[in-house]
Amino acid sequence: MKKLIILLISISLLLISCGNSQSEQEKGLLPAYDFTMQDYDGNSIKLSDLIDKPIVLNFWATWCPPCRAELPDFQEAYEKYGKEINFVIVDLTDGDETVEKAKAYLSENSYTFPCYFDVNGEGSYFYNLTSIPRTYFIATNGYVQYKVEKMITMSVLEYGIGLIK
Repeated sequence: MKKLIILLISISLLLISCGNSQSEQEKGLLPAYDFTMQDYDGNSIKLSDLIDKPIVLNFWATWCPPCRAELPDFQEAYEKYGKEINFVIVDLTDGDETVEKAKAYLSENSYTFPCYFDVNGEGSYFYNLTSIPRTYFIATNGYVQYKVEKMITMSVLEYGIGLIK
């Protein structure tokens, strides 16, 4: 019985000491899902290839009016923070949405931020996209610090960037 009490006390102390240093998951943060997308030139690239800097990950499509409405703010933020943050603006290429259609839209509007294409649907699948636009702010530790599941404003974009900078 004495050995059992000592064992229980030891386990309790171990659990208490482990609880003092919270991991990112214990803080309620989720790891960013890694997925493969296509860059503007048609090369495959993984999200994890871009984690050398914090990431603003946005999912959009040309057929989505709120998505189109927020792109000027992403352009402005890219011009301001593009050296410090990787902007990963991902077009959902499915159904009527094609890479060519998205590229034409970006060109017509003079957007210069990096655009990627979810040609295999991995990003949509792993991030469980049931609606767009959706934006994730990912720190260099690979954890999502903040997400927005609707059209984003410049002030909210700035707030999210502040969390990962």
